Amino acid sequence: MSLKLINGIFFSEHKLENIDNEGLINEVTNTYLKGNLNIKGDRPQKNDNVPVSHTFYEDCPISSKSKESFKIQISNITNATFGDNSFSMADTWGHFTPPLEQTMVHDHAGGIEPFLQLSWVYYPHQPKDAGNICFISTVNESRTHYEVDIKPGHLYLFSPSIMHYVPRNGSGINRISISGNLKSSDKFTQSIKEDSDYESNYWYFVGRDEKLID
Repeated sequence: MSLKLINGIFFSEHKLENIDNEGLINEVTNTYLKGNLNIKGDRPQKNDNVPVSHTFYEDCPISSKSKESFKIQISNITNATFGDNSFSMADTWGHFTPPLEQTMVHDHAGGIEPFLQLSWVYYPHQPKDAGNICFISTVNESRTHYEVDIKPGHLYLFSPSIMHYVPRNGSGINRISISGNLKSSDKFTQSIKEDSDYESNYWYFVGRDEKLID
């Protein structure tokens, strides 16, 4: 069977091994609540006066050690899915949501042109009633709301332009996740520009987009 993509948006789910989940939870909690000037990262510190209305308000930087724990495993995922050396880490951050708070609707699009982009989120835990990530997509003028049944220890890879949010945290426990963006290599970017038959797995994540084709 020859499968040809007309339109559609997909995400993928990946179980990660050898991640210090408890360490990640403690690091993000301490950095978000107390700040850590020894960590230089891709998101502001708590004392940087980020407006409460901005999604960066829930974010904080994570250590280089924590970033490295994801780097190899995510590279293995993207190499297997899109080809060797197709994507690399662009930015990574921790996300802290206390009880009864929520993450507003947003996307990760923009900021790294001319490279292509993918986004991901990892959950070191998923307390009961903490809330699942929800994707909002419009395909063929029909809006789709898709709630993901989050599994602890799993990473979710998705399009940077898809709108998403996480509803109110009803667990009574601080909800912690790690998010990031990936950028394509020059070689992979060029291969997509030449992929007029839409054969790359990349199209499953971003949908058929003729603007990316030369």
